Amino acid sequence: MLDINGNGKADLAAGAPGEDLGTVADGGAVWSLRGGTSGLTATGAFAFNPVDLAAPVPGARFGMDLSNDNGPNL
Repeated sequence: MLDINGNGKADLAAGAPGEDLGTVADGGAVWSLRGGTSGLTATGAFAFNPVDLAAPVPGARFGMDLSNDNGPNL
């Protein structure tokens, strides 16, 4: 968990590399939940995937780097 949006609260980004996107098998996806005063919140949350980026490639496994990594070593 890192402060993705710079508000001083820890946010969560999660990858789902095996996510099927309609007919795009294993296209993958990334979700982000914002951190707030009381912890994580769905307010302001977002998700994106290769279809959203106009790059629907079967087997892209978008989000793979996030699924096995908890961010940079700070």
